[in-house]
Amino acid sequence: MNKTRIDLVCDGLISTGVIKASQRNQPNVFQGLKILDLGCGGGILVEALAKLKAEVTEDIRGNVRYILDTIEEHCKTHENYYDVITCSEVLEHVIDKKSLLDAACKTLKPGGSIFFTTFNKTFFSWFMGIIVGEYLLRVIPVGCHSYNLFISPEDVAKILEKSNCKTNILRGIYYNCITRNFWVYKWSGYHYAMQSVKAK
Repeated sequence: MNKTRIDLVCDGLISTGVIKASQRNQPNVFQGLKILDLGCGGGILVEALAKLKAEVTEDIRGNVRYILDTIEEHCKTHENYYDVITCSEVLEHVIDKKSLLDAACKTLKPGGSIFFTTFNKTFFSWFMGIIVGEYLLRVIPVGCHSYNLFISPEDVAKILEKSNCKTNILRGIYYNCITRNFWVYKWSGYHYAMQSVKAK
């Protein structure tokens, strides 16, 4: 899924003028950008971003700094600090989404972008993500997700608007279990990727 995530970040930053379209395939496309990968887990996305020369949360080892902290605490010392925040496969595990999103927006510079990938809150996402993914195919650990914690892109947008961030890109994402590839498409009723931009 990293290619899908990186494509979203590139497309979003091109659309807001942070990077040029001609830079897209350059090995240093994110050079000079401060990026926070919120809820980075094992660092799958953060290390891919660092390889593209982003300063992710300071060769790759020098570009990555792992921080064990809550975003609510982190924002107290990093207000208006990051050019980009990524938050992939995190929102569907968070109880207090408003607190997380408000704090994340505080750390974002004016004109900065925050990118999400998560499950939509629909019957289809419940069926595919939990029933098929966890119980039938077992490609996701059983019990990993709770439908009650899924959130629609409209609800994410409402929370972010109160922190002066507006949705710029919304895409659907679909995982094909047979080909083991991710597809991007217009319908966001299952799994979605979105970019919101903080007003300048």
